[in-house]
Parts: sequence; structure tokens; C-alpha cells
Amino acid sequence: MAEMKFSCQGCGQHIQCDEQWSGRQIACPACGATLTVPIVASIPVAAPVAAPTPVAAGAAPAPARRLVPKKKPFPVKRVLMWSVGAIVFLVAMFFVLRQADVWQGAFNRKQKEIAAHSTGGELGHIATVYQVLDETDPAKAEAAQMKANQRAERERNKMIDALKLQPDPTLALPLTAPTYTLDGSAANIPEGRVNGVSGDKPFKVEAAHLDANGMGGVLAFQEGVGTAADHELFIYLDANDVTHLAGRSWTVDKDTRGKDVPQVVKRWTINPKFAPVPKTFGSGYVLRLEFGQPTRDWQPGKIYLALPDPGHTVLAGNFSLPMPRDPQDDKALQMLQGLRR
Repeated sequence: MAEMKFSCQGCGQHIQCDEQWSGRQIACPACGATLTVPIVASIPVAAPVAAPTPVAAGAAPAPARRLVPKKKPFPVKRVLMWSVGAIVFLVAMFFVLRQADVWQGAFNRKQKEIAAHSTGGELGHIATVYQVLDETDPAKAEAAQMKANQRAERERNKMIDALKLQPDPTLALPLTAPTYTLDGSAANIPEGRVNGVSGDKPFKVEAAHLDANGMGGVLAFQEGVGTAADHELFIYLDANDVTHLAGRSWTVDKDTRGKDVPQVVKRWTINPKFAPVPKTFGSGYVLRLEFGQPTRDWQPGKIYLALPDPGHTVLAGNFSLPMPRDPQDDKALQMLQGLRR
């Protein structure tokens, strides 16, 4: 619509409005007097409507109404979905970790079985590395071993006194390192106390004993005591061979075959974390085994044993076996066998 201008008849205030207000009454924005807007012939007079508040020329517009933003509702559904998702994730992780623990346990048991039936090789090398790493303080280990040997020696002396045994004659002999050979003609038994070597590991024989029954006997040489022995060599003899040992001898060369050849078992601890590793030899080894005349308390013997294994295991020297005693002394003799150096 076109605009029109006119003046207040009372105060002369200039007023400006649309032509649609032609013929209508308004209030002067300056003096408040009631005015009649001049009639424009081209504009028909319409029914009176509520007049807006006139604005004086040059006056500032009324301030705009401030809109207050509507507050968003709390997202209950979204929070609930996130909570359910978190619970499902934690439950799934629990079962995954539990199954992983079961798999790890099965893997560890399998590794122990492999170690128990292995003959060494790469596994033996790894086990040796772990053993070296575990021995971080050899001084303390040596001191503890010395104390253990001293306690065993005291117990052994007490047992000898209780049984009134004569001293083992082989304990006074020196230790002479044996020489490895699979040539039977060069297999010589040194005059020293029995000892051996396997690879770079010395075999310090701490117990020599013969376990006999109606089926035969097992001549055992052990480093360590009882089931805790670290290194062991077993020679399986027939029942007829262990009835009378005095004056008996065995000679086996690497080419000797037959049912009369004694079976030899080597059981070695490669890694203290695992069980000892066994290895059986039915032939291919060299053995010289001789028994002399017994005394009241001891059965003397000599041995040379060389095995065809990667470690070139050899055991040689003099040893003594306790002679059978009265039944009431059996338990004491068993303890004594486990306490010999």
C-alpha cells in the first residue's frame, strides 16, 4: 500500500501512515490529540479495526520479543540402550577371557607333555637358556646347596652310627673325570669315585643303590635325593643277575645285540620347571660293570658306561652298595641310600 503524510492540527507533528487508515481516527503520537486521517478518494472506507500504536517520525522501533528456547526432554531411551549395550559387552568379555584361560591352560599342559617326551634339541636349548636366566644369584644358590649337603652329611653320619656301619670305602677316593668313548677296547674304569658328564653338565653321583625283586633288579645312580633327583641313570638287570653280585661282571659293546643286553635309561632334568626327560637305550652303548667281594656292610663295584646320545653321557668309577641287613634296618638303609654323597 502507498503511504500518506499529514500534520497534527493541534501541535503540527508530522505523521506518516498507510493509506488504508484513510478516514479513521488515531491518536497523535506527540500530543495525544484525537485526529482523523485525511480521506483518500481511491481508497474505500473499510470497517474500523484496532489501530496500531502510531510511531512518530524518527522514533526508535519497539524492542523485539525474546523467544525462550523449549527445553529438550531427557533421552531416557538412548541412555537405556547404551546401558544394555555396555552390560552385554562386559558379559561377552567375561566369557571370552574365561575361554582364553582354558585354552592357555591346555596349551601349558601340552607343552609340559612335549617336554616330558622330548630328548632335548631346540627345546633343551631353550630350557637351558631359561635355567641360566633363572639363576640370577648363583652365590645364594651355592650357599643353600652347601647347607643342604652339610645337613645330609650329618644325617648320614647319624645313620651310620645307629646301624654301626663301617664307613663307605669309596668316599675316600678322589674324583677323576671319565673319558667318553664308544670303543670298547678303550673303555677304562678310573680308580676314583664314580662320577660322570653329560654335555657340559657334570654328573655328581650322590646315591648308588640296587632295587631288586622277583622280576629282576635296577642298579641306579642318582644326583639328588629320591624323587627329587635331577640326573639319573638306571641299568635293568635280570633276576639271575642280582641274586649273587660278588664276582659278577657285564661287558657290552656298541655292536652287542640280544635279549641278555641290559636296558639303560637316562633321565635328565633339562629345565627345573618341567619333569625330567627320559631316554631309553637298548643297544649301541658301552658298558663295563664289575662287582668285587663284599664286606660285612658294603658290596663294592666298578662301572664304565658311555651312551650314544648328543650329550656324550659317560659315567665311570668305583661305588659301594649297602649290604642287606636285618628287616628292622630296612627303613634306615633306605634313608641312608638317599643320603650318600
